Amino acid sequence: MLALIGIYELLFISLWVLVSLGIFALWLWMLVDCVRNRGLSDNERLIWVIVICLTHVLGALVYLIFGRRSRAGVPSVPTR
Repeated sequence: MLALIGIYELLFISLWVLVSLGIFALWLWMLVDCVRNRGLSDNERLIWVIVICLTHVLGALVYLIFGRRSRAGVPSVPTR
């Protein structure tokens, strides 16, 4: 079966796998970032999680552009 696959098909499949893994990594990163973002209220966080989960890549990109701005001014290390 592999003998029937040419070099271009292997390159296309490899590129497709890499792009897919990159998209999944971005989605997972934005989901975790949203859950851990202390700059968001509980309701905002819930809405962003729902948006990211239901719209996958589009929701992750929208959160990356608009949702992460809420983090400004919030320390990354908890202060006691």
